[in-house]
Amino acid sequence: MIGAGGGSLTLTDAVRSQGGKPANYAEIGGNPSVSKSCGLAKEVLRKDGVERIAVMMSIVSNTRVDIVARGVIKACLELGKDPASTIVIFRIPGAWEDEGSKILGKYGIDYCDRSVSMWEAAGRAVEKVQGTPPPPDAKPRRRRGSECVAHRGLHVHRPGHHGREAVNLTRECLDFGSKIVGGVTPGRKGREVHGVPVFDTVEQVVEHHGSAPNGAVVTVPPPSPRTPWSRRSRTASS
Repeated sequence: MIGAGGGSLTLTDAVRSQGGKPANYAEIGGNPSVSKSCGLAKEVLRKDGVERIAVMMSIVSNTRVDIVARGVIKACLELGKDPASTIVIFRIPGAWEDEGSKILGKYGIDYCDRSVSMWEAAGRAVEKVQGTPPPPDAKPRRRRGSECVAHRGLHVHRPGHHGREAVNLTRECLDFGSKIVGGVTPGRKGREVHGVPVFDTVEQVVEHHGSAPNGAVVTVPPPSPRTPWSRRSRTASS
């Protein structure tokens, strides 16, 4: 089960590159309910030959980690399967991560947050299913459709809490061969993030490289339990 639209195709590529053979492609995203998460997980696990499931999302979003966790665990239990041995990996960097981690931990499932890259998550999933580590020559594949971003991209770092999201997304992009030419956080010029120089303004990035990058990414953190509208969403979904 994979989420994040086009980014989910990148995750599928990662699984294949690590030596895995996905039995299906099931898209999950857009903050699904417990019932939808449960229903989709059941459809995946009912397929002939499928005994285990990997739950991964490629980008940080507002998808509720706790809700998806409840749904997938519910599907395992209703099918008479042990969640701990059925769910090989659960990697969703989204909202309510602490709550989701507690729910998964209760059933003996390790939660992988945004500190675990897509590439690492795919490798772990393949190793658990096959019982062997990925081939040593495995490397990320770049899709032709992403050339416009990978060739010369600008990653925009936002101040405050947004920085954490930008740092992790920078690593994700670099893992898959994207070319990040600079990050922007006011007051942080002169620093580096995973080898990428940081500037105070976008104008400085342009001046440094002598030309404008062909793309920009602005990272925004998911809602936290302290966000008023997030609490209302939780009440409505519970």
